[in-house]
Amino acid sequence: MQSALAEIIRTSDDVDVVDKFILQQARDYFWNFHVLIHPTMLQGWFQYDVIRNLQEFYEDFILGKRPKLVLSSPPQHGKSTLMVDFVAWVAGKNPTLQTIFASYSDKLGERANSELQRIFDSPMYQRIFWGTKIPIAANVTSDTRYKRNSELIEFVDNSPGSFRNTTVNGQITGFSLDLGVIDDPMKGRAEATSLANRDKTWNWLTDDFFSRFSDHAGMVMIGTRWHVDDPIGRWLARFGDSTKVLRYPAIAEVDEPHRKKGVPLFEEHKSLDFLMERKKLYTDAAWESLYQGAPYVVSGGAIPIEKLKVLNVMINRKDVMHSVRYVDKAGSENADSAFTACVLMHKMKDGTYVIEHVPRPLVSPRARTKDQDSSQRRQQSLRQLRAGDRARTGKWGEGKCREHDPQ
Repeated sequence: MQSALAEIIRTSDDVDVVDKFILQQARDYFWNFHVLIHPTMLQGWFQYDVIRNLQEFYEDFILGKRPKLVLSSPPQHGKSTLMVDFVAWVAGKNPTLQTIFASYSDKLGERANSELQRIFDSPMYQRIFWGTKIPIAANVTSDTRYKRNSELIEFVDNSPGSFRNTTVNGQITGFSLDLGVIDDPMKGRAEATSLANRDKTWNWLTDDFFSRFSDHAGMVMIGTRWHVDDPIGRWLARFGDSTKVLRYPAIAEVDEPHRKKGVPLFEEHKSLDFLMERKKLYTDAAWESLYQGAPYVVSGGAIPIEKLKVLNVMINRKDVMHSVRYVDKAGSENADSAFTACVLMHKMKDGTYVIEHVPRPLVSPRARTKDQDSSQRRQQSLRQLRAGDRARTGKWGEGKCREHDPQ
């Protein structure tokens, strides 16, 4: 590249042409912008892939598609830096947009705010996006209508364009947003394990944060997957079909387009030896959540859920001591009531337990009586369940907890 440029650059006019070309590329493409703003930062395919997806996110945004993106990656891999750069790039392209950044702590939001101020003030940014300016110093400008502090950055002469950072459960009533960024909405496992805390966080996101969205607004949510029912989990359960999900395990679980199974995500930055040392420090559940982005339910009860394993072979009936069919019936008439669920469990001669049969959830008879299709599916599932029970035991299932001899 340098030798090619050397051939092109022969006069000062050539330098100007190349310089203008480089700056225009940074305006048009997020990757070029990121490299110019951080010329010495270590880069890899991971950063490029995230940036490529954020570029597509922006293109969908300007087309009015209301894009939604969820990203999970290991700690210390630069995802927060990429999001700050993305906010700065978007602000340069359209400084009239309003962005709200939410996280679990003031420090995370203030750090993002400070990094943005440094980028906006940098000579390189002003060369790329000369039309996006912020007040010269905190709360000091020739026009006092524009603010610059640790919670709010307003863009000069581009009202209502701004960047506002807040905490989950912070006050944002009265403000609207075009770009919503959520960076780690929950502090850690202890907080995410509490249903009350998960409900509190989710209620703030739905009642306060999501209600601030303009008609064309886009959303990016990044963070550690501490629990299957965390904000990311709840969002995907409701809007998974319309949300792009980017999950980057620290160590590849299968062969991927950019790496083979067992290869680190960003080997130049976090080697395999380093990651394996870290893995020894964590429980399996913590490692899967923090580094692999694959949370699962952790139990402290008689049957530790985190120790369950998937068996790829059929069990030997002669090794079964006892079997229990359990049915948890739905009893609510509410439209959003829980499903009826069934399970067939075995106690084996070696002292282990096997969950052999977990039928797909059955809809509540009372909650879905007006839905003929759901009712038909329920009846079909019941027939399949009873037929399967008969095939295993020679008896018809009775729809309740029952112990029987599988022999």
